[in-house]
Amino acid sequence: MRHNVFLTWTLAWAFMSAMAFRANGQTPPPVVASHPVFVPDTSHSMQPLPDGLFNWNSTLESTSVISGADYARFRFDFTNVSGKNITIISVHPSCGCTTAELPPVPWTLANGHSGSIQLNVNLAGKFGTVFKSAKVTTDMGNKDLMMRITINPAPPIQLSPAQMQLGIKMAKADRQAVFRNDCATCHAPNVSG
Repeated sequence: MRHNVFLTWTLAWAFMSAMAFRANGQTPPPVVASHPVFVPDTSHSMQPLPDGLFNWNSTLESTSVISGADYARFRFDFTNVSGKNITIISVHPSCGCTTAELPPVPWTLANGHSGSIQLNVNLAGKFGTVFKSAKVTTDMGNKDLMMRITINPAPPIQLSPAQMQLGIKMAKADRQAVFRNDCATCHAPNVSG
């Protein structure tokens, strides 16, 4: 419906403009034609996505990482089982530390077609258990994808008695030695700046 109204107004404007140019004795500019652009109906996008339209492998994914990991990566696979085309309009993560990887939007999936959305969570400065989400908005409604990340402390480094003695000897000679080279793996992460 919107497309027909827009097309009608566009053609009327072009006709009126051409008539105005001819009335003034001028030649109207050439009309440039373009391919039609698909504009999904977004009237249902703010409602929850009804069950049974997408078959998700999961809408809640969990992972555990060791402290110091850069990213936690999640992949949500789905299949359109609705019997009609569904268009993904956007994917909005809950915060700036999470990014989404997917084809360009709007992304239309025909019935029976599958896709996946990859979400990457930047773990810089995070510890403990972290929950993140991303809202997938389609022309049929929206769905929240949930992510749970458990950040485990790094296991303690076991040093032999000889390594401990060498470290003590280096620290006596230079008190800052614990913040460089191999010693920094244990001592530098505990320094707050």
